Amino acid sequence: MIELTGSDSDNFMKITVDIPDEIAQRLGQTGDNLAHKLLEMVIADAYRASILSTAEVGRILQLPSRLETHAFLKRMGVYLNYDETELERDLQTLKELRAK
Repeated sequence: MIELTGSDSDNFMKITVDIPDEIAQRLGQTGDNLAHKLLEMVIADAYRASILSTAEVGRILQLPSRLETHAFLKRMGVYLNYDETELERDLQTLKELRAK
């Protein structure tokens, strides 16, 4: 069973998923760890489907840098959707770093 409830104060939707105890134990996770693991899986899948951008992935998972976001996506087996906008942003960053 999956239960969706309204957003909480942090603008997140709360989702309740019933998972049999034996499956949760096999996953080796309990409580918040399992919730975070499920969140990571949903976010990685949304990125894979081009629903989320790299920046959104990092922001939702509170990753400190784009490198950490890229490492997360690699760990999840997701190829980067490196589009023209991200290339332009990287070129601008490179120009700014060279100017220092």
